[in-house]
Amino acid sequence: MPGNQLTIWWVNQYAVVPTGSGGTRHYDMSRELRRLGLNTRVVASDLSLLSRSYALRSGPLDLRHVAQDVEGVPFSWLPAGSYRANDWRRAASMLVFAVAVFIFLMTRRLRKEDVIIGSSPHLFGALAAWTAAKLRRRPFVFEVRDLWPESFTAVSGQDSGLGVTLMRRVSDLLYRNSDAIVILAEGSRDVVVQNGGDPRSITWIPNGVDTSSFRPREERATFPPVRFVYAGAHGPANGLDVVVDAVAMLRDRGRDDVEVLLVGDGPVKAALAEQATRLDAPVTFQDPVPKSEVPDVLSSCDVGLMVLADVELFSFGVSPNKLFDYMAADLPVLTNVPGFVSHVVKDSRCGTSVAAGDATALADGMEMMADHLLAGDERFTSGRAYIEQNFERRALARQLASVLRSVSR
Repeated sequence: MPGNQLTIWWVNQYAVVPTGSGGTRHYDMSRELRRLGLNTRVVASDLSLLSRSYALRSGPLDLRHVAQDVEGVPFSWLPAGSYRANDWRRAASMLVFAVAVFIFLMTRRLRKEDVIIGSSPHLFGALAAWTAAKLRRRPFVFEVRDLWPESFTAVSGQDSGLGVTLMRRVSDLLYRNSDAIVILAEGSRDVVVQNGGDPRSITWIPNGVDTSSFRPREERATFPPVRFVYAGAHGPANGLDVVVDAVAMLRDRGRDDVEVLLVGDGPVKAALAEQATRLDAPVTFQDPVPKSEVPDVLSSCDVGLMVLADVELFSFGVSPNKLFDYMAADLPVLTNVPGFVSHVVKDSRCGTSVAAGDATALADGMEMMADHLLAGDERFTSGRAYIEQNFERRALARQLASVLRSVSR
């Protein structure tokens, strides 16, 4: 690492590059941090969260550290165990990555001012990063992307047991012993404080977007069919079964002027396709696209669907990338997520909210939005200006740089 610049070692097993599918927060923010004079290196695994396949290594026995420069951002790709289902093998994959992180950070040449960031969702990698930071006497920042074990409990329904207890103890340890804590969802603050986090150490830096990557819509007129799009993970937490049910209802109402496109992949995608076939619901499923191609996909659509399962945690504990992407692409937004997401949609006047987990309410919302858009009225304004003022990535990177410089010794 060159010169006297502050160097950041940012650990997240599931970090994604622009040619991959999923959120690219670590790459994007690292690129902006480097523009601000901070060196960054993202430490991740090349085992894809979606495809469960390796991008750069031959298999699970290939334990190499693979260094790669991704458009100016250095990545260190470390091994993780292979798995297919979300069972013990996935936990083993996380543990393999955590061990690799610890060995990697313990064998690097670190300077006294270097900072290590450990990022959830899973906690083993963050714990390994914290342990290495303490042994190397370097500052540690905990990035809370998802609350654990709260997120696990909300989706699985399990609120006790060895796994939940372990996650609780690890997260509490990290809350209590980090030099700084970055939360993506502002509503996570109370949970972090209740479990030992120092409120003075917490900074809210949400997901955001580089609006220059998205073309504003030159023509706001909408012609049938009105195309609703969801671009993101297809998992139990995403509540896409409600979308399929709503589309079937619209078909029964004779609304052949409405289309729905679901872009992405995940463990319930096959079940969703079977549900759509069984209900004869006209839903188009599209494979994941690289993050760099998301603006083109959104530009061909009319409304963004920001949906999640009916889980209380999602009303305060999420900062969804897709919401900001929709708004940057100048799409009106229909959401069934209460709390933060609904507040953003309401404050920006870019769309409307309906009840969570209610297929009829979602169908009614889709029908209402389609009618307004086809009528050419101006009920839904562009959310792009709101994003530029509140969630522009360069401004968020400046906040993060300030946090990192404050903890550097």
